[in-house]
Amino acid sequence: MDQIITILKQLYAVEEYTEYDLYVTGHSLGGALAQLLAFILAGILEAKELPAKKVIAITYASPRVGNKKFQKAFKALEKEGKLRHIRVSNDGDVVPVAPSLGYYQTGVNLHVKPKGKMKVGYRKDRNFFTQVRLSSASMHSLDYYHERIF
Repeated sequence: MDQIITILKQLYAVEEYTEYDLYVTGHSLGGALAQLLAFILAGILEAKELPAKKVIAITYASPRVGNKKFQKAFKALEKEGKLRHIRVSNDGDVVPVAPSLGYYQTGVNLHVKPKGKMKVGYRKDRNFFTQVRLSSASMHSLDYYHERIF
């Protein structure tokens, strides 16, 4: 973590980058890690003297990463304006609803479907059983996400 903070301080020391927000992104496990990194960085912005005003995580097919306590702390950082999570989930993909027991999603969910409008909702979560299909494994690929979004 110290190495990441050192690199971020070096980047923000460049004058043209001083006003930029900090974005982290990932797919699947990478999305879960991006969400956790964004949470940690947003919580230490002032303590580590990072000049970013906000940390924004954009995740695709990210599994659930925290319990109710984590969700509450995440929401508090969002209310303070330090953190934003935009989570994209694909209709039929079971990874974003796993693990099911004791874990909860955060942020704004953009739930994409094969046809029709995407559904958008804050901390909107799907039930595991509504996502399971014979084709669920193929619904996890970024190709399907790209196809449905664009």
